[in-house]
Amino acid sequence: MNILYLTFNKVNVGTYYRAYGFGKHLAERGHKITLVTTSNNSHFLLKQKDYHRYFREIQSPDLFSGSLRSGWDPWNTLIRLLYLRNKKYDIVHTFESRPTVIYPALRMKSYGSLLFMDWSDWFGKGGSVEERPNPIIRTILRPVETYFEESFRTLADGSTVICNTLKQKLLDLGVSNSNIIKLHNGVDINPNIPIRKDIARIQLNLPIKKPIIGWLGVSFYKDAVLMAKSFDKLTDLMPDFKIIIIGYFNHDLRKMVKKPENVIQTGYISEELLNLFLSSVDLFWLPLVNSNANKGRFPMKLTKYMTFSKPIIATKVGDIPLFFEENKIGIIVDDKPEDLALATITLINDALASTNYGMNARNVVEQKFCWKDLTTKLENFYFTKLN
Repeated sequence: MNILYLTFNKVNVGTYYRAYGFGKHLAERGHKITLVTTSNNSHFLLKQKDYHRYFREIQSPDLFSGSLRSGWDPWNTLIRLLYLRNKKYDIVHTFESRPTVIYPALRMKSYGSLLFMDWSDWFGKGGSVEERPNPIIRTILRPVETYFEESFRTLADGSTVICNTLKQKLLDLGVSNSNIIKLHNGVDINPNIPIRKDIARIQLNLPIKKPIIGWLGVSFYKDAVLMAKSFDKLTDLMPDFKIIIIGYFNHDLRKMVKKPENVIQTGYISEELLNLFLSSVDLFWLPLVNSNANKGRFPMKLTKYMTFSKPIIATKVGDIPLFFEENKIGIIVDDKPEDLALATITLINDALASTNYGMNARNVVEQKFCWKDLTTKLENFYFTKLN
């Protein structure tokens, strides 16, 4: 198959990883993949990168900068349309449906490509647009986000979703159940991780015996507040606890807690350091407020956590409770600070349970959620629609 992937995200941001994960493994099976994404910094020039003889990445320019490079730029859309003219693909698969994605996709559908659409975040009315703190921006963006998110879904020949909430939204829009497949995010298994916890702490100059919690990546503000309040409850009971915020985090947790000296925020770090920090913790947190924005996604960090053989404590939102129940990878609690704190103390004091949860997490991710196996499901879905 000759397949076009379109994502509005910048390289190494958000659903770029989802498109790249599927694309990489499809290319290894001999399918020709073109992934069109947004350049991290180019304003005018289109860039090309070949990962594999069957996998080409096109980085399109965008006139905006930073986080504003998020799928709205007409220039980016035009460059993509010009690049794709006179090209032919069996399948075009969009990852979300903002203008830089949906208009090129509709052009390719008019040329005869089958259209597949992925939905992995609830952006519009009721979803993450409601998390924006500025009420004016929230009011302006709500109808725009909702229009682009929902208006084109019934045009797709097939739909991929990341969670049950978004699957139900597709059904409510009139998409047939037979045209939908649910696929969580995957990981590529690295046999060299996790690194032994004590070795990782020595290399990072972290205390060997003090309990440490890990969190990876960004969060909504309300989730950061929940994390801060939970950490305050925890350190009231056990003052030695530390938390490491690994990678870029869009808030300063040190300004939100009573014991900022117990918080480490790494900022952007290399892959090597990332693996060291993730290996150094005792357990991972996934404290999410029970909001529509969180119901309408499935955090990529969860499957990443699982590869490090650590127990995970998460809150009851969306698909996560059922996922924990089926896979026995940690403890699920309500989105209350005291519940998160008490569950953390319970796990720290129960070495056997922590070990079992961690081993289950690694086994499950290897057996069910590596990109290779998820790609098989997607490939089969493509074939059913092509035949």
